[in-house]
Amino acid sequence: TPPPVRGGKQPRILFATQATARPPTFVLFTTGFLEAGYRRFLERRLRETFGFEGSPIQINVRVREKRGAKSR
Repeated sequence: TPPPVRGGKQPRILFATQATARPPTFVLFTTGFLEAGYRRFLERRLRETFGFEGSPIQINVRVREKRGAKSR
């Protein structure tokens, strides 16, 4: 399910990785801000898919900066 559109462009999840195991912490690298409701959806989906029922899951989102936006 794609994330909701905010500000005219739909954010994409570029990739995700599990940072730590206790508690399960995932880092998502995205092209834009993810709404709180969509983060909850992802958390529920991770619980269902990987059997994290009853475990607190943390999701950290890192937004990719636009190319060429480096400070000089």
